[in-house]
Amino acid sequence: MLTRDYMMRIIKELAKLLKVAFRLKDEQRYQQALDEVNRGYRELLAIDPGMLDSMDAASAAKVIGEVARVRVVVELVLAEADIAAAMGDASRASTRHRNALEVLVEGIWLSADCTEDDLELLERVVALVPVEAVAKRYRDFLVEIGLAA
Repeated sequence: MLTRDYMMRIIKELAKLLKVAFRLKDEQRYQQALDEVNRGYRELLAIDPGMLDSMDAASAAKVIGEVARVRVVVELVLAEADIAAAMGDASRASTRHRNALEVLVEGIWLSADCTEDDLELLERVVALVPVEAVAKRYRDFLVEIGLAA
């Protein structure tokens, strides 16, 4: 189990990293912004930035581990989506939003608990993803917890 101090350090580093990435995005230095996000995967979580491209959400959630780490990945994926949208790559942004939702749901299922933090992040992600774009099992879960009709 991850310690609270360790996760607080990760969250602080994530906030700094995202601030830099979004500043670079705003300056239209898109590749550098993506590089910063990729650095987050490697340095904060010790995972390959391309992992979500090479495995399904359930496998990715298992590799990532605890749901606290999954939430960090979701924030990085959302940043990637935002940068892709700014670059005009709507398809990549849409795919990343869907990846974020699916990995988060899988992480919640692995933890067998949906905390208030999970629910808040899930609400943010659901607002970005057309529910019909995700697999039925994810849609069913979202309906069950009241985030989709």
